[in-house]
Amino acid sequence: MRVALQDGQDVVEFIDAQGTWLSESLETVEIIFEWQKRLQPAEDFSDESFICAPQLAEHLLRLLGNPGDEQLDRSPKHMTAGRIM
Repeated sequence: MRVALQDGQDVVEFIDAQGTWLSESLETVEIIFEWQKRLQPAEDFSDESFICAPQLAEHLLRLLGNPGDEQLDRSPKHMTAGRIM
């Protein structure tokens, strides 16, 4: 991976050797990507968090069986917190 370091003049190259990042001089380095800094701790979700409205479940199952079905025009347009709007 080639990286432009902040305040650096040149591009630096790092190599991923089986999960360990190495610098050009073969020193072990730790690389933390920006998206990893923003990760939030996982919340504890209950089974109820993953249950959708019956109407939406019925519509999705209908789409699986008939992808070209004309019923697409009657599909839910928005869904908020498990309620079809």
